[in-house]
Amino acid sequence: MKSLTWAATAITAALATVLSGGPAAAVDAPQPATTTSSAAATDVTITWHWRPTSCGTSWTYRDRWGHTGTFKCSSDVMEVNWYNSGRIEYFGVAPNRTIWHSWATSGWTLMPHNGLADGPDGAWVRYGNVRTVRVYVSGSGYWCSDDAGSGWGAWWKC
Repeated sequence: MKSLTWAATAITAALATVLSGGPAAAVDAPQPATTTSSAAATDVTITWHWRPTSCGTSWTYRDRWGHTGTFKCSSDVMEVNWYNSGRIEYFGVAPNRTIWHSWATSGWTLMPHNGLADGPDGAWVRYGNVRTVRVYVSGSGYWCSDDAGSGWGAWWKC
């Protein structure tokens, strides 16, 4: 679960977005609110693209490169700026609970190793520049996958 501080920040950001008329829509549905947080000052910046408040079975999101993905109504899309360097990667969970990601040179692609989840939950950089992404699985807790530079590895309980 995200901390209460995160929730307060998210609510404040959402209210500010609503009161200001919000950003221009870049998705098929109305643009969900976003909030940004830094996991560590030099590691990553995460921007959350929130699901619409009204959703039937799924919603679509278009990333900054125009790649469109379809996601679970109960799941948000996580945008990660790795190393705060402009190396952007998005993570989302499809209606069938499969985990997807996109980056500048690829459309939405299924994450390797057959992971299933209910939503992305965080990302950080560990020792040796190992990138880690965490997802939440209802009834099972948090699962992570690492990329040490040669692709995303198997999911492990974290």
